[in-house]
Formats: sequence, structure tokens, C-alpha cells
Amino acid sequence: EMNNASLDKTVITTKMLLAKYGTVHEVLSMVLSPPSGDRIQSTIEDLHRYGAFTAPDAEAAEVTVIGRLAAQLPLELPLIRLVLFGHLSGCLPEAIVMAGTLTQQDIFMMPSRMFIPDPKRLARSVLNNFQDRVNVDGGR
Repeated sequence: EMNNASLDKTVITTKMLLAKYGTVHEVLSMVLSPPSGDRIQSTIEDLHRYGAFTAPDAEAAEVTVIGRLAAQLPLELPLIRLVLFGHLSGCLPEAIVMAGTLTQQDIFMMPSRMFIPDPKRLARSVLNNFQDRVNVDGGR
């Protein structure tokens, strides 16, 4: 799982909570399927570029306000920055709405065979989902 998902939040959380057990590289090398050292370093550099770390070196880096928000909010780093800058600019509600709109998650859950194995129930669920979409936005 760790090799397929983004390491942003994992690296931030490791730095914040597990620093007493070693560096980010050392701690993540102990997991069952550890990510490559290059991938960890690339993530650390990205976190620095987005303002979540104070330096591109994991040893010297401290977690910033953006990094702490990233560990707590279910958003990607650019959207966390949007929310933070919206707060600093006095337009937090608007920034939250924009961040919510820009997430890749669909507000309507598409039915899946994984969760609805019965073909008849699945077909009925797909139809209901489509009808809900038509009612809200014309099916677009």
C-alpha cells in the first residue's frame, strides 16, 4: 500500500510522532514493504517546496504550520495551502468551499461490485445513482 499511495502525510506524521525512533528514512525502512530511499527523499523535497518542512533535508527540517495542518486535514498539500491562505486573507469559508470543490472525490458514491455483489441490487443502485445525478445537475 505504501508503495502506491502518496507519502506526504506518512512522512510528515513520521517526522512529527516517530522522530525519537530515528530519521524518517530509518523509521520508514522498518515497515513491511518500505518505499525506496529515493522516493522518501523526493517526498521530503516536495514537502519543503510546498512549505510543510523548513528544509529539504529530513534531518534538519522542522514541520511547519502547513505540515501540521497536512497531518490533520484530509486534503492534498496545495489545497491545504489554499485553506491556510484563505484564513490569513479573511476569506476562510470561501477557501474551504474551493478546496472542497477541487478535491478529486465525487460527492456521489458510484456503486461498485466490490460492495454490492448481487447483480440485481447493483443494477438498481447504479440506476438510483444516475437518477440522483440527473436531479442535481442534469446528469453531467
